[in-house]
Amino acid sequence: MELPYIIRVALIMAAMYLTYKIFLSKDTFHALNRAAILASVAVSFVLPLLPIPSIFAGNTAPTMTTATIGMGEITAEIADYEPQMSLSDYLPYLMVAGAAVFFLRFLISTISIAIQAFRHKKITLRQGVKLILSETIKSPVSWLKYIFMNNADYNENSREILVHEMAHISYRHSIDLIFIDLACCVQWFNPAVWLFRRELCAVHEFQADQKVLASGFNAKKYQILLIKKAAGRNWNSVANSLNHSNLKKRITMMSIQKKSASAAFKALLPVAVAALCAVTFADCNSQKESLLDNGIVKTSDNKGTIKVARQADENNDVFTVVEDMPEFPGGEMAMRKFIAENVRYPEDAKDNNAQGTAYVKFIVDKTGKVTEPSIVRGTGNESLDEEAIRVVSLMPDFKPGRQRGENVAVSFVVPIKFALASNETPDGNKASGVFIIGNEN
Repeated sequence: MELPYIIRVALIMAAMYLTYKIFLSKDTFHALNRAAILASVAVSFVLPLLPIPSIFAGNTAPTMTTATIGMGEITAEIADYEPQMSLSDYLPYLMVAGAAVFFLRFLISTISIAIQAFRHKKITLRQGVKLILSETIKSPVSWLKYIFMNNADYNENSREILVHEMAHISYRHSIDLIFIDLACCVQWFNPAVWLFRRELCAVHEFQADQKVLASGFNAKKYQILLIKKAAGRNWNSVANSLNHSNLKKRITMMSIQKKSASAAFKALLPVAVAALCAVTFADCNSQKESLLDNGIVKTSDNKGTIKVARQADENNDVFTVVEDMPEFPGGEMAMRKFIAENVRYPEDAKDNNAQGTAYVKFIVDKTGKVTEPSIVRGTGNESLDEEAIRVVSLMPDFKPGRQRGENVAVSFVVPIKFALASNETPDGNKASGVFIIGNEN
């Protein structure tokens, strides 16, 4: 079964995170680790979209299965049919709702810090950086080209703190956080993306700490400053804070000797994992494979279903199955509702207790119009057959089918079952049944 795109993203990201955590997180190549984290998150979103053959593609049998859609009892005179929905039908709404909540949270945090940036007086530093001093700020933070600090920190440790926060700004760490926060909004249910965010914040602090020590400040004095500031709270989640990262790990990282450049080759491991994920989870089915075999074109769609389309005859440019099938306005549920609202049980059929299934063939032409409805197998009752044709004739325009990038005409066969309710009199009989959206066999 083809996994949904968002689930494939989550699985790839989990694999990439485990690779990073095991092989790269303890190294001192901070710039490389930062690039690896950002690339891993980005690649997780891109890989499932690439037309890469899957290692499982050969297991799919090239067969065509008619899609069958069941309906409960339909009352012809009532037009308020409400289809039953399963838990899986609500999952897309849950995903969107969660993403909306986390995006709103991100937006509020961003607007909050922007308001703080514009409401206070600013001191202009080098490279256009603005320093904002306020007693309401508990811990020094930086965001875009703004540094926020309270007066006590500015009077006592301004040099170390300013170098630290200037490093965040020069490395453009705020852009990283915007990117990873947006990824968290989309993959809010995925622990891997939140773990990646934590690792990215840690790398940001490692880079800033490294810049402070490279500027000649005493390591022990600076570490004591970090311990003192660790008691403060994070001022804003979208900003780079002096105490954003694990303190013990930061102090340990300062004392680790830099590893040789050859150790950086471990960064190739995520590349190998990405390649493996590509052939495992990539959208292999979006790669259209056309094979001519006795007048049959075999293609695979983006839902993981092998489809078979008859080659159009010279004088009859009508397909039975194409790469992109015609779509009823609003989808399958809307089609169910349309038939439920429009079918009418003929009075003479009620009187004669006539029942059965009418198989109606029709063509959705290149413009999406329903044309040429006809009975390919009737119920044995002329009124029921005529009613089935009438309902199909009333259908609105479909979204046209497409084959190899062009609109094409597609043939359908729709069975409409007429059944009388056994517990009612002929005057109150109901039309009930099941309709099947399928293709001519």
